[in-house]
Amino acid sequence: MGKIFYIMGKSSSGKDSIYRQLEGNQELGLKRLVIYTTRPIRDGEVNGREYFFADENKLKEFRRNGKLIEARTYQTVYGPWTYFTADDGQVSVVMTAIWGSVHWSLL
Repeated sequence: MGKIFYIMGKSSSGKDSIYRQLEGNQELGLKRLVIYTTRPIRDGEVNGREYFFADENKLKEFRRNGKLIEARTYQTVYGPWTYFTADDGQVSVVMTAIWGSVHWSLL
């Protein structure tokens, strides 16, 4: 069974540097999973590289179709920005319900 690993930290804390080192180690067999955000795209960013840039309707569609894996929303001076992971075909995901709780597994 596969796992999703997140590298989280404050801005400019070195997340990208750590990611590049891990990505360069072929023995780990890691695959990149591009997450979604509702925040506006910034200069120099490319849709599908840093994030998939989506609107609230796309987020609602994933939620309505049971494809939303996780989401977190931050209140910014520009309004709420949501970052989320969705079962969009990037990886094979199986959802199982065990005693009332939901578990996601990567295949």
